[in-house]
Amino acid sequence: MNSILIDIKQRNNDWLIGFDNNQFQEINQKLFDQFSNLFPCQTVPKIILAESNPWRFLAALSAAIAADCSVFLGNPNWTQQEWQQVLALVQPDLIWGDLSRVIRQESFVHNKGQGIIKKEPTMGVTELGVCSQRFSADGTKVPTTNPDGTKVPTTNPDGTKVPTTNPDGTKVPTTNADSTKVLTTNADSTKVLTTNPKIMIPTGGSSGKIRFVMHSWDTLIASVRGFHQYFDQKPVNSFCVLPVYHVSGLMQFLRSLTTGGRLVILPFKEVVAGKGRDIDPRDFFISLVPTQLQRLLRANAANWLSQFHTVLLGGAPAYESLLTQARQQGIRLAPTYGMTETASQVVTLKPDAFLAGNNSCGQVLPHAHVTIRSTTGEFLGMNQIGIVTIAAESLALGYYSSGDKEDKEDKEDKEDEELTQNHVLERSEGAIRAGFEEMLSSTTGANFKTSPLQTNNSASLHFPNHQSPIPNSHATPNKIPMLQSDDLGFFDEQGYLTIVGRQSHKIISGGENIFPAEVEAAILATQLVRDVCVIGIPHNYWGQAVTAVYVPRTLDVSVDILKAALINQLSRFKQPKYWVPVEQLPRNEQGKVNYESVRTTALEFLPRV
Repeated sequence: MNSILIDIKQRNNDWLIGFDNNQFQEINQKLFDQFSNLFPCQTVPKIILAESNPWRFLAALSAAIAADCSVFLGNPNWTQQEWQQVLALVQPDLIWGDLSRVIRQESFVHNKGQGIIKKEPTMGVTELGVCSQRFSADGTKVPTTNPDGTKVPTTNPDGTKVPTTNPDGTKVPTTNADSTKVLTTNADSTKVLTTNPKIMIPTGGSSGKIRFVMHSWDTLIASVRGFHQYFDQKPVNSFCVLPVYHVSGLMQFLRSLTTGGRLVILPFKEVVAGKGRDIDPRDFFISLVPTQLQRLLRANAANWLSQFHTVLLGGAPAYESLLTQARQQGIRLAPTYGMTETASQVVTLKPDAFLAGNNSCGQVLPHAHVTIRSTTGEFLGMNQIGIVTIAAESLALGYYSSGDKEDKEDKEDKEDEELTQNHVLERSEGAIRAGFEEMLSSTTGANFKTSPLQTNNSASLHFPNHQSPIPNSHATPNKIPMLQSDDLGFFDEQGYLTIVGRQSHKIISGGENIFPAEVEAAILATQLVRDVCVIGIPHNYWGQAVTAVYVPRTLDVSVDILKAALINQLSRFKQPKYWVPVEQLPRNEQGKVNYESVRTTALEFLPRV
């Protein structure tokens, strides 16, 4: 994967705004050299990146990708409990980054099979924080001496490295069945790998449980290619205020790197305070989540935002009142639809359409096909609400799983999205077909289920982008990578997608279907609350009761005032039966609500119903 190193070396000194490009290249090259020689085995090493400095993080990430390592993007702000969850799942060979704040905990240092590193020289760590210690699959250290005290050789007579262990911990044979030597290098002197390197991006979804979505370099670059084709913009300049360990921040780096664009990275809090306003934003894309847009508008940054080429908005639903406010300020907003599993957006509204009054998510990007289907897999027509199903070159390879019993039990829980088994098969054929069965059982696991897709040969509506190389999904429904999302939406006559909510969040009360997003928008429109989340809680008579968990704008906002404000705004069956005031909603960095936490809060607050 040396192409990423070539891209970095060919960049001008001014492409990074706020960090020295020569220093970035130096860190990147040193880490590439060390990662490339880190482990003397043919299996792909697993590295967790956990670095709080975004520039060093990206330099390390690029080096790990170029060195054909499987790299897990770590969030330096994870709590000890979250790190323990991640370490138990990943069982990494190496953790790289400034994690001394958390890895000093004994539970981390002694975690089975972990090659934990930190920058203190007492750990035997090099200047850049790389540890050369190697662990076997069972957590024991690979021996460096034989039973007779002689040193275990690390190279063959021809200079190639001797593999030490297989993925299952067994010894790697040095000869084939016919006594010929097992090759450890390719013709170009690169290592022969028995597994494929992956880029693992964390996602918490709405449940808060950390999972890693498996991507490859090809899936990420497919997203970049679709983006700059759709906007007809190359180079792509990015003003990044989102975490680079999330897909939203990572893709901004990749777009700028691979298209010859410039990159700004600033903490969002500093941007709110006014930093970065001296940079001319006219040729830049900036990506925001709705809560960030709301904060910037309150910080009188509307004029500055209106100067950007495009303000991408995603990560969570945006309410109509927020979109109206942005439009009134002349902000060139581009609402998007996508997720970690699709390597960011697959549907985007262009700014001119937004300013003209369009509030949809937009049209499909060139690298994707999006269809609307019924629960039985049939294609639905225009303006018919159904399940959003995605085919794209940028679709992930699956969710990472260690294959442990505990993981298998977790997989029985309802997922936000399902990646079909057809998707896994399609990708594995392009990678290593022979290892498919092993990959499916030990890496991707039961998260991949065959969706009940059916072909409907009658008149139906779906909106492929004709620039896309993906085959027509009506003609070959079982041959394309597919993702059946948890989102419900519809296409209009012009091919604009509108998301109405999540299937798993839909409330059925007294036999009526209620979409929380509609209720939340009506409540926010009253200007009486700062934030709100609407859920359904079990009810003995209604089945589910519409419940609003909200943050009042002032202390004198009572439930009676809220109810009165909604009388003419919502049908009676959609109006909340219960109201739960809170100081703030549990949202993550992407603005997504932790629904499990909200539900727990509501049930604790309300009497038994």
